[in-house]
Amino acid sequence: TGESDAEWERDEKTETLLHRALERQGFSYTDTSVYGQRQRHVYMRGVDLSDGAGAEDIRLCAQSILGGRLSVPEFSLDGAYVSAAMHSVPMFGIKSGRYSSAGLRDETSGDSVCSFKNSEGYFYTLVSDGMGSGRDAALTSGISAAFLEKLLIAGCPMKGALEMLNCFIRGSEGECFTTVDLMEADLITGRARFIKSGAAPSFVVRGGQLFRLHSKTVPVGIIRALDAEAISFDLQEGDTVIMMSDGVTGNYEDCPWLYELLCSGLMHMDSPAAAARLIGERAAQTMGKEDDITVCVMQVERA
Repeated sequence: TGESDAEWERDEKTETLLHRALERQGFSYTDTSVYGQRQRHVYMRGVDLSDGAGAEDIRLCAQSILGGRLSVPEFSLDGAYVSAAMHSVPMFGIKSGRYSSAGLRDETSGDSVCSFKNSEGYFYTLVSDGMGSGRDAALTSGISAAFLEKLLIAGCPMKGALEMLNCFIRGSEGECFTTVDLMEADLITGRARFIKSGAAPSFVVRGGQLFRLHSKTVPVGIIRALDAEAISFDLQEGDTVIMMSDGVTGNYEDCPWLYELLCSGLMHMDSPAAAARLIGERAAQTMGKEDDITVCVMQVERA
């Protein structure tokens, strides 16, 4: 693809800036090459380690120019000729926990939730709520979650994966629709994106403040063209992201009890799974148990 090709384009402007920075630090080497945009690759040749420059010094200097986070230099020796290589590594890690319970209408929950990473440094969480209840809803949401997981792990962009899912569901027999709440967190750059199709609001707790992410879209499979809204923001260390099905919020635009709970220090719990359970059980007490309830809590940490 064009994006993957760009990852191996040489960045001569950054090479010049890095060369000047290394020279100011007194590092001695023959030449350096920088490739990539999102994932950075730095190659240094003819490195002279006799001047006392250490691996961590070189890494920190390169990070100050390239931004992001780089691996510790890997040195290779060919006779007296020393080379070094550094590559982008994740800036963030995410701990996640979930809670699900079936509503009173059926013993089988129609919600599906999963979290996974792909080989390119992206972390995903998906909450899918099959329309209706019971086994039919569970089958629709489960197939949708598995379909999207396979595509995203293979490197398919989120919008393209959802468009294919929309076509797949519309081509199926019967009226099987599902909401999709999909978060993609780029662990290398720290950029997070939500795509919502008919999904309940999500929340971000940051520094004692509560941010609500919502959209007015319809579930996947209802109309020919995908109806989805994208929301983007930059992750910060200490962020807590909460995703849920509409069994938690019901049909209400405002949920004072939920806002109060999320701002009460709950998100400082060590276990995301315990936080998810507390939200889910409080929802059952407050909103009733008619609908399926699913909650996923994610805590953002420095890698």
